[in-house]
Amino acid sequence: MAELTGFNSATIGIGGSTSCAINTSDEVVVWGAAPSGQPALTDAVSVQTNETCVIALRSNGTVEAWGGNSYGQLDVPAGLSGVVQIVMGRYHCLALKSDGTVVGWGLNNVGQTTIPAGLTDVVQVSAGGNTSFALKADGTIQGWGNNGDQQLNVPAGIGPVAQISCGNNFCIALLANGSIETWGNNSAGQRNIPVSVTSPTSILAGTAYGMALQDGGVIMWGSTANGVSTPPSEALSGVVDIFASISGNTAACLLDTGEVLVWGWDFAGETSVPVSLVAMAPGVPPIEGVISAVVQFDASFSGVSADSIGAFTAAVEFTASFSGFNDWLALLDPVQLQEVYLLTVTGDADGLSDIQIPISTWQATRQAAPRQNYLQASIPGWERWVEELEARQNGQLVVSKGYRFPDGSVRADEIVRSDFGDLRYDEGPRSFTLTVSGYERGGNERSGARELKGVRSRNITGGQARIRCEIDMFLQPGMTVSTGGSQFKVGYINYYVSQADKFCEVSER
Repeated sequence: MAELTGFNSATIGIGGSTSCAINTSDEVVVWGAAPSGQPALTDAVSVQTNETCVIALRSNGTVEAWGGNSYGQLDVPAGLSGVVQIVMGRYHCLALKSDGTVVGWGLNNVGQTTIPAGLTDVVQVSAGGNTSFALKADGTIQGWGNNGDQQLNVPAGIGPVAQISCGNNFCIALLANGSIETWGNNSAGQRNIPVSVTSPTSILAGTAYGMALQDGGVIMWGSTANGVSTPPSEALSGVVDIFASISGNTAACLLDTGEVLVWGWDFAGETSVPVSLVAMAPGVPPIEGVISAVVQFDASFSGVSADSIGAFTAAVEFTASFSGFNDWLALLDPVQLQEVYLLTVTGDADGLSDIQIPISTWQATRQAAPRQNYLQASIPGWERWVEELEARQNGQLVVSKGYRFPDGSVRADEIVRSDFGDLRYDEGPRSFTLTVSGYERGGNERSGARELKGVRSRNITGGQARIRCEIDMFLQPGMTVSTGGSQFKVGYINYYVSQADKFCEVSER
């Protein structure tokens, strides 16, 4: 699967005659035809602009908007919160929430902000000229709005999709296998992917051009108006993110030094990046720490006097051992994150690479040896995975819980694993499902203490406690948990996750 770069966040925004970026102090810097009314923000994580206005996503999951409001782009729905991604079309806006739902506002003359009924499990949104698209966790995509150039006519059989991008009247999709599909208008060759694009980490559709980030450099094709598809030489290496405009002939990229490059049309100085600007780069906050230790050293000597020793050199062997876990969630800034579950099927035992599948329905039991772990998961988009799974039945099944950050990256930690025991096909009257399951001897007990959160119920049976609560990805058998003023040692953990609900049951021995 392609390793994607920053498709859920934009630390740089470019429009018809306006450019903006988030600096390293989390402030929004605007240049070119800067819209009026900019608020003083010091917690911005993503920014977008079109021809007349700017919208910014704050770290608390709310959205700010300023500038012109001819089409209602500033009319952010009251109470909108929990947002993890914002995008802007020519005259409309979309927001992806942490619960996988989408909200739209602005111009709606062809239904571009009318979210399809029942649209859930969304992991990315894209807004074109008057078209909108959503990418779901199962790798499928759904579009709505203008279809004048067949930009809603998704090619049959593509998928699973890893990234979707809408241009002014065409679309580009990066598939999980690394290949690219395009559809819609091709009047400027914007759908003619160069043969040099073989392993992109990000793709974007602009006004009438396309661009890809590959091996740290920018590759472009399509319209040559105002030199937009000819990136400067500085954009051929050291690039960490790319940005396209669907309302003008400009494009941009972010270098690993924090330098911003904008090229193409320069009607109002939109390519003249402020000299002092160092832009915020996408990425997960680093996990850092310092270990301190005092080493006592004693030495005794005979037959020499202290003043006869000019210098003394000794090698001291230092050994450290650690136990527990790295609770990296506690170190994160308070930003709205989207929860994700991933199933990894290992391939080493079959001479193959591992595969990773986003899942939303699974259950498991985790216990310490000599008891066994049990794992069962339903596979979405099963047609894509049948052959891959059948080829890896000597491997293991690993479920991880993690979070999708505003830049689109995912960090996850393993919850439970088992041997790959069974691959089951179930055909019902209206659906066909694929289920994997297996057992494995539990691991060693772990020390440590955790407080259970989101407690739903407490039950005492035979003097043994059983608590239902939210899923704690770091909790393991043997740890001591506290809840409601009481404590007990964890004997086993049952996990239950579906599209409708998710919780775990923590039990004493």
